Amino acid sequence: HAARTGSPRMTAVLHARASRAHARAGNTLASQRAEHAMFDAYERAGRPDDEPACVYWINRDELHGWAATNALDLHDPRRALTHHAAIAAAHQSSTHDQPHPRTAALRLTREADAHLALGDLDAAVHIATQAVQTLGGVASSRGTGILTTLRNKLALHPTPLVKDFLEST
Repeated sequence: HAARTGSPRMTAVLHARASRAHARAGNTLASQRAEHAMFDAYERAGRPDDEPACVYWINRDELHGWAATNALDLHDPRRALTHHAAIAAAHQSSTHDQPHPRTAALRLTREADAHLALGDLDAAVHIATQAVQTLGGVASSRGTGILTTLRNKLALHPTPLVKDFLEST
């Protein structure tokens, strides 16, 4: 259906959803194919105003966020961190819109999870702390849920750094 709308962003979203489904199913090759198609479709996108209103929020950051989550689901934390680095680089630009606190906190939590998967407790705790600070007073069951999952994973590492983090959050 996206092809009939002529909307590159809509096509990118459909590929993103397929990529997520393949990643959740553990199919690395199919997930990465859909990811490549997602980024290729987005390259053809024009201004958001030229797209259907339902995809106004799709940007390169969203796509990298999905790709990072896919990489984590596929047990490839290094690739996840590559996508998180692309998001962070875009946010260094003064012309780039900053994400909403909930979105930023979710991404930071996933980035911390990738560092944890690589055994880098210092980076995981540092970024998890940023996620907690970013989430602040935002009421979000999704944000709270993903942070709780990360806290449970961190709790398996009873170091002073982790204990301090768990006690302070």
